[in-house]
Amino acid sequence: MEFVEFYQATAHRTLRYAYGLTGDLPQAQDVVQEAYARAWQRWRRLSGYDDAEAWVRLVVSRLVFDWWRHLLVRKNVVLGVPATVPAPSEETVLLVAAMKQLPERHRRALALHYLMDMSIGQIAAETGASEGTVKSWLSRGRDELAAALRDEVDQVKIPPVGSVAELGLRKRRRRVVASVTAGGLAVLAAIVLVTGLLGRSRALPPPAVTPTGSPMEFSPMQRVAGVSIAKEPFTLGIQDGRGFAVVQLADSVQVTGVDLATGVTLWPTVTIPGRIQDGGGARLVPGAVVVAQHSLFAAIDHTVGHVYVVDTATGKVRWQRALEVDLSETVFFPGVAVYLDGVSHVAVGIDLATGAQWSIAGPVEEVFGMSSVADLARLEQNGTPPRTVFSGDVLFAADRSGTITEYSVTTGRPTGRTWPNLPQAEWYDAYDGDIYLIGQHALTRLHLADGQQIQEFAGHTISDFTPCGVRGICVVDAEDARSTQTTVVAIVAGKEAWRVAMPGVTTLGPIGTSVRVNRSVEYDANVVLDDHGRPTLTVSGRTSLSRLDAGNLLGVNIEFGDKQVRLRLSGIPVATMHETDLGQLTLPSSLDYAGSGKFLLVATDGELVVYRIAK
Repeated sequence: MEFVEFYQATAHRTLRYAYGLTGDLPQAQDVVQEAYARAWQRWRRLSGYDDAEAWVRLVVSRLVFDWWRHLLVRKNVVLGVPATVPAPSEETVLLVAAMKQLPERHRRALALHYLMDMSIGQIAAETGASEGTVKSWLSRGRDELAAALRDEVDQVKIPPVGSVAELGLRKRRRRVVASVTAGGLAVLAAIVLVTGLLGRSRALPPPAVTPTGSPMEFSPMQRVAGVSIAKEPFTLGIQDGRGFAVVQLADSVQVTGVDLATGVTLWPTVTIPGRIQDGGGARLVPGAVVVAQHSLFAAIDHTVGHVYVVDTATGKVRWQRALEVDLSETVFFPGVAVYLDGVSHVAVGIDLATGAQWSIAGPVEEVFGMSSVADLARLEQNGTPPRTVFSGDVLFAADRSGTITEYSVTTGRPTGRTWPNLPQAEWYDAYDGDIYLIGQHALTRLHLADGQQIQEFAGHTISDFTPCGVRGICVVDAEDARSTQTTVVAIVAGKEAWRVAMPGVTTLGPIGTSVRVNRSVEYDANVVLDDHGRPTLTVSGRTSLSRLDAGNLLGVNIEFGDKQVRLRLSGIPVATMHETDLGQLTLPSSLDYAGSGKFLLVATDGELVVYRIAK
């Protein structure tokens, strides 16, 4: 998903959340804009998260928490008697009115906890209630307060996405300019000069698989069937010839499954209590739908979250578990979900079949797995973020000290391999037996077989990274602080294989042995480059590409009108990159879609519709 789509889909919910925390609408709007500006700066990484919206909520919570502390500090400072006392704002009146609707015990617990910064234990001691009762007061009070405030926020217009992007761009410019000034242009030049001296070649065995498949014979889409759902879905996905929709209702979650070939529902709709939008997320993984929830204020009070696992074969809830961790950042391995708590920096793994748990005490800053050449055939299938799904049986945890440790996915126990004293990185990626440490200006490769560290690339500003080709990696290098002059650089066996200067590149993604290049909206053209850096396909900047199978892509061009959404769809074999027009859908509201093999699944206006798009 591109940042513009993400912002339009989530900003209003986030504003409602911020308003519930602050009770001050202008302050909530400021906080939300700041949070999305930070998300825009990090979108290359956040776009791979299972639930990027939860990351934004976490930032909002911390910003609001700082704001409340600031207000308390100001309250305790003696400033003298003011000449006049201004009238309370309309938003303050609304919040006070909403608070007055709560029972006294709920209102008191909320005030003591969030305004006086008292712990649950301290509140229990002051009120004479048990800690469990206090938790119940806080939970019910939050629900009642959220209901009282929700309708007011829904009337507020969110700022245009351009203003958020511009704020993020200004912040990035300040950061990059400061870094370049501090380090000096001479240092950057020296790094570039020595890059070739530090390269290390290693023998390249033949690839294990060919990450492309047979082309399909596409045809205009034909409706197979439609299934009724309560409303537009929170999550939509396809797996093993079946489609699944996860719908968020007022106080429950519904999961619906449908057979794509016949359009028949797989089992009666499953209902789960709770609200996804309060945290966590919903994710389709092999054999299961994973629904994770946490409290509205989990980032502040570290309250308990819940994980539910629905078996896609039977439609039954396999198990549910309460977790005292933040559920917003998640990665998946075969049969295991790993949650990284952004507050305590503890990683918790859960076996999706049994619910058994393990934990890594940390402090852990990032958890990731190893991708292989075989994964190039399935990365981004159905829009799955490639940096949150891994196929191996080990995971890697990085801490603040520059140490990476390897753990077993099934037990959470260290395997005995650890790599200390590594360069600081903004994020990590692992591919084909190497871990890549991506910094702002340099890319370092850690070869796990012998522990050797090699600086693969040094440039001005590295803004994205992806596997490309059978044994290569590609990076985006911004040529100046404004990040408008960018170059895509491919590195194979420690040496630069090719580079393509292309302005406005934002993100990269693998498409078999090729690489998809997304560009900012002003250039209105996304490009696919082959393993020699040659363009093989150019599509509109409003067109998203996702994988139908190992050999075919789905192109979806989206145009938003005042009261409708138009989709122009095309099928694209990877081998030929020739587009076949599949037709157009005109829908009266927002939508979700997923494609896999010969089928397309579209959800809107209370209906889940299956289309066939190939013979």
